[in-house]
Amino acid sequence: MNTPRAVDPNFAQSLADGLTESYEAWCDRIGETPAGQDATESAVEEVAP
Repeated sequence: MNTPRAVDPNFAQSLADGLTESYEAWCDRIGETPAGQDATESAVEEVAP
């Protein structure tokens, strides 16, 4: 009988961190921020008076 191996409790966090880093790198490559805005635009658009 095989006993199940213990799962590293930090596995999910390390996986999520890796996915987040990959997503941010992909956004940088296509020129967008992770929020979906173009990286060349400011987060808040200024309105002319």
